[in-house]
Order: sequence, then structure tokens, then C-alpha cells
Amino acid sequence: MQSFWGLTKLSVWWLSIGIKLDRIQSGKPYQNGAHERMHRDMARELQHEFVGNITLFQKLFDKWRIDFNRNRPHEALGMKTPEQVYVKSDKPFDTNADLLISYPYGFKQRHVNDRDYINYNGNLIMIENPFNGFNVGIKKEIDSVSIYFSSNKLGSSIKIYS
Repeated sequence: MQSFWGLTKLSVWWLSIGIKLDRIQSGKPYQNGAHERMHRDMARELQHEFVGNITLFQKLFDKWRIDFNRNRPHEALGMKTPEQVYVKSDKPFDTNADLLISYPYGFKQRHVNDRDYINYNGNLIMIENPFNGFNVGIKKEIDSVSIYFSSNKLGSSIKIYS
């Protein structure tokens, strides 16, 4: 299967609960400058603090995150802190959202197994690992199939014979 996504488990889960992804072009970090700046600051300030074990580093990182969000004004936020502009979502969290993905009439649904495959008409079609455990939708084309996750087209398979 030709894929155009390269998604992570986290981004697949976001899609499953209805979050739309806004991705930058590969190799162009300047398209997401504020986020890249945060990573640069974090790396610069914490790079010499790697001592002890992962639990100690997590505590150090948590302290840095609290300072970053509560105490540091950000130019992109009009010199306010992230805590000052944060607004909690009114949308309740649905723990079963990933089970609610449905596909329109004419689509077949298949469960992505723990080996990254679905079975369609006796053919094994490889789907990327982050989709394991989810259902994907299959739309039959004239001589191939297209694979969807929710309303997102993941790709088209090579010729499938029914």
C-alpha cells in the first residue's frame, strides 16, 4: 500500500476522536516556529541536566514545563503566559470515540491486526503500525481499493482482483 501519512499512534488517536491535523511540510521547521523555539529552549536549558535516572529527569522536565507555561511571557501571545490564555474545551472527552468511527454506504470496514494487516477478499493489505486495533474503511475503485481512516484517505492499494 502506498502511504502518504507517516502518522504516530498519538496522531491516529487524535484523528479517531475528531481532532484535525495541521501538518507542516517535511524539512521546513520554520513553518512551526513557535513550537520549534520551545524545543530549542528546552534542549538548551536542560541539556546539561541529564543526571540520575528517567524519574529524576521527568521531575526536572515537569519543573521546566511549569515555569514555561506559568512564568514566562511569550511574544507570540502578546507577552502573556500560556496559562493566561488557556481556555478549557467545552467538548467532553469521550473515551469510546475511537469505537465510533463509521464509514459511508459502499465502504467495507476491516480491523487492522497487531501485525499491521487487514484482510480484504483474501488479500493481505499492509497498513501502518499506528492503526493497529482500529477499523479502516475500504472503498472499491475500478481496479484497486482506497483505504480510509475516518474521512482521511490513507492511500490506494495496488490492483486487487475480487
